[in-house]
Amino acid sequence: AFLVSALVYAVASYAQTYLVGWVGQRTLQDLRVRLFAHLQRLSIGFYSRNRAGVIISRMTNDVEALDQLVED
Repeated sequence: AFLVSALVYAVASYAQTYLVGWVGQRTLQDLRVRLFAHLQRLSIGFYSRNRAGVIISRMTNDVEALDQLVED
């Protein structure tokens, strides 16, 4: 009975870790796609006022920070 209980616990723990990771990565992928679509809809004036490197850096670093939050 103890062995079966330990096996069920191990399988459930693995499934939880896998599913949380999967849901987190899917959510981040959706965020990246939505953010990219939003950036494409912005006016040319926005890009005249903001440097492309800053926008790309902000997008990359913010999503990466969320990725670290999901992984940990």
